[in-house]
Amino acid sequence: SVRAAFQNVAAADHIKNILVVDSHEIFLALFTKSLKHMVPHASVATARSAEEALTRIEAARKAFPQRDGGSTHGFDIIVVEERLSGPSSVRQRACGLRTNAAQLHSSSTSSTQTGGEASVQQRRSDDVTSGSDLIRHLVELERIEGRGNSIRPSLMIGVSARLAQDREKIEKSGADCVWGKPPPEMNSSLRNELLKLLMKKRISK
Repeated sequence: SVRAAFQNVAAADHIKNILVVDSHEIFLALFTKSLKHMVPHASVATARSAEEALTRIEAARKAFPQRDGGSTHGFDIIVVEERLSGPSSVRQRACGLRTNAAQLHSSSTSSTQTGGEASVQQRRSDDVTSGSDLIRHLVELERIEGRGNSIRPSLMIGVSARLAQDREKIEKSGADCVWGKPPPEMNSSLRNELLKLLMKKRISK
């Protein structure tokens, strides 16, 4: 149908790169297989920790810049498990991304940050250890870069096998969707739902 054809074209334009973050290799493999089935044209990258995720994002921002139609974070959809593990050096990586965003903002606007606001950003980027921390950090970067600039935000999906315990913190982090494990069936209906959310988010920016 015409509607299905439009959805396929829109999906190809808006969902090009996906990042899955989970400490367990088996879940990374399952998510990758399911996502590739749901969005065959998309590239799916994986990370096993918040630190590795931030490294992937930093590289993707350079490989797929916004001026070429890329996402602000290099990935159109970011799927993040709440209970991550990884080395504490994630703090340094997060601070580096925050600094890059702040420099971009300062170079495109005449406004300046107050010391208090900068210190709040520093504390936030110093605590990227869980999935909800990572989502909150990325949402904050989008907020900073969006001041006076056109941005192309990512759809943030928080995931947990212990949803009853983790749902509230994931929702408060700024996640656009919350999934349990196993996740929803990855079919054309879910793809169209995610596409609708992503397009709505990008139009509002």
